[in-house]
Amino acid sequence: MGNATQIDFASRLWGCFRALMVGALEVLEPVLGDKVNLVVQTIDLHVQRFFAQALQLDPLQLRLEAT
Repeated sequence: MGNATQIDFASRLWGCFRALMVGALEVLEPVLGDKVNLVVQTIDLHVQRFFAQALQLDPLQLRLEAT
């Protein structure tokens, strides 16, 4: 399985997992309030960074590989 295929699969799997996670966190919204949105945004940011690095779209990674 090629790297692009693995990244595509991981991206699709993340979409499914994210939907489950958001649904579970919405149940906790009466307890956590606005913190639910902060948790989801923080996780989204970290996952986006992971995929950017995996796809080598990260500017720092591109510079390191160019040298």
